[in-house]
Amino acid sequence: MTLPIKAAAEVAAARDGDVRALNRLMEAWLPVVLRWSMRCTPPGVDPEDVAHDALVQVFTSLPSLRDPSRFAAYVYRIVDRTAAAHARRAWLRKWVPGLTPEASTESNAEESLLIQRIRQALHACPRKHREVLILVEIEGFTVAQTAEILGVPVGTVKSRLRLARPRFAQNARKLGLDAYVNSRAAGR
Repeated sequence: MTLPIKAAAEVAAARDGDVRALNRLMEAWLPVVLRWSMRCTPPGVDPEDVAHDALVQVFTSLPSLRDPSRFAAYVYRIVDRTAAAHARRAWLRKWVPGLTPEASTESNAEESLLIQRIRQALHACPRKHREVLILVEIEGFTVAQTAEILGVPVGTVKSRLRLARPRFAQNARKLGLDAYVNSRAAGR
């Protein structure tokens, strides 16, 4: 998978106030931010709210970005931090009536339950493991691209993946997803 805009010049122009460049970045990165929000957001937190807040943060703090070539890492970190902040606040919904998110609108309840359990298994993994699983296994980025986004060496990504895959499988099995884990392992 490739990132929508790799041109540091486009990011630099947007950072420096070019409204057209800013609009092009927003249009290109909106689907990426939404996907990443859906992957980074734990159950009980609305990924669209996370995406919205992350995009606001990305573009309001863009002037502080020193290295435009690190835009993907900058965006991912903001999405991840925003999801974590929303998760910390989510506990309030358990105690305040009327703040509970609506039930899933998925037409297939079984599929909705599967998605919820997969997210639970993913979010039971340590953050560093979850990051590489999201970017490599779900988003389809290469190890090298993931290393660039996270700002770590390629070997670190490989090591984290090696540890993350069995951790996720263990979490998934605990949630009754044996068939899912076995089918994923067979498809590898």
